[in-house]
Amino acid sequence: MAAACGLYPFAPAAAKGAPRDATNSPVSGLVGAMGTGSIPVFSPEKLRGRLGDVLRRDAHGAVYSLKGCPYLAVREIRLDGLDQHGVDAIRRKLAALLNTLHPDVLKYHQVLADDDALLIIMDRCCGGLRQFIADYRDIREPVPNELVLSFLRQLADALAYL
Repeated sequence: MAAACGLYPFAPAAAKGAPRDATNSPVSGLVGAMGTGSIPVFSPEKLRGRLGDVLRRDAHGAVYSLKGCPYLAVREIRLDGLDQHGVDAIRRKLAALLNTLHPDVLKYHQVLADDDALLIIMDRCCGGLRQFIADYRDIREPVPNELVLSFLRQLADALAYL
């Protein structure tokens, strides 16, 4: 669950009938619908040139800022070392996320294949629930009950949606 901080506007909704990947890559058919207006369409080469700072790194790849688009981030998922079963599992998850429209779930706008990695253009959030709680712990104040109830409502909403 993302904690909204008001620094980044949410990207526009995805357009219906947007193009999909026509390559024979491991993610064939998974290029996500593109939004209208301020969400640009990228090729893998152009996207690599616009990657900014690393926002987060884990065992599967990294999340980068996107130069010129402060409300978007790029998630890189490394495919090297994965067997076909692993790639298929990632395909299923991405297919589900590309079609998910819920205010409490980050929107995925486009999925590109680049050699041995997937590049996912998605909405950017300022932090998660863990960071939100850590911030309150750092200032040694309890999280207000209204906010706790709000997070619980959002979580219940997201679970009910699934």
